[in-house]
Amino acid sequence: MAEEANQPNAGEIQPDVQAPTSASTTALDELRTRRKEYLKYQNETQAAALKGRASFLADVVTWEEPVALSDGVGLTYRVYAKSHEVSQALKGLRENGSSDEVTNLGITGSFIYIHGGGWRVGNLDSEDLTCRRLCHTLNLVVFSINYRKVPEHPYPIPITDAKAGVLAVNERYISKLTGLPVIICGSSSGGHIAGLITQAAVEGSLNIRLDRTALRGPVTVHPDHVPTRFKKSYNSYDTNDSRGEYQGMASNMRNGVFGTNAFEIKNCVEISVNHAIYS
Repeated sequence: MAEEANQPNAGEIQPDVQAPTSASTTALDELRTRRKEYLKYQNETQAAALKGRASFLADVVTWEEPVALSDGVGLTYRVYAKSHEVSQALKGLRENGSSDEVTNLGITGSFIYIHGGGWRVGNLDSEDLTCRRLCHTLNLVVFSINYRKVPEHPYPIPITDAKAGVLAVNERYISKLTGLPVIICGSSSGGHIAGLITQAAVEGSLNIRLDRTALRGPVTVHPDHVPTRFKKSYNSYDTNDSRGEYQGMASNMRNGVFGTNAFEIKNCVEISVNHAIYS
């Protein structure tokens, strides 16, 4: 993989915040084991693809940059550039603010990506192949945003973390790429966060221009609020919950690590009609 040297480790976050006192040690240990298994599987699958059918994506250049949070914890986001020339132009853009060299290289837009994982698993590595493909195929500059996970970091920490990452890439890069469209995308729980960020941008409480929102299987409805006629289709909540405490999205919504109100995207219909693409 074409990566810059001396990079932080996959958006690793230090130090860890203590889990809620209601969380059992056994449940948290099981969840942390599942996180490792999930990332191991994702990394192995993606590495195999980069050596085989998707080997052309290995030339995409990536690097990570820090986000300073108000509570003193450090996050990183990852930048994807199609080539070394684009990466150097972007770093020049960050330093001197001129977008001419970037646009001359055919960049088509800025793409903010927020990974999924039920708010409880995943990191910058878990959907790396997706970001590489978007960058290479569409000639986009992709910014992959990380956030802390429940239950150790309950609501609203994942959302405020993601907002901080979005504001950082906007200040350093996106706001300087004048004339290019800005798209935000999230997958599953990342789609929920992307929807909330879109809502904040539309309402003016988050200072960023977003031209389009793409939500991949977004979580936009609390499991207790799913209309009866759709409950058979919305079965992943309960399927995931059968794995144990903190393993599923529904339990995380109901047990307080993610507050009920956080799941009601107020302008969901308006966003879907005027702004977002659902898949």
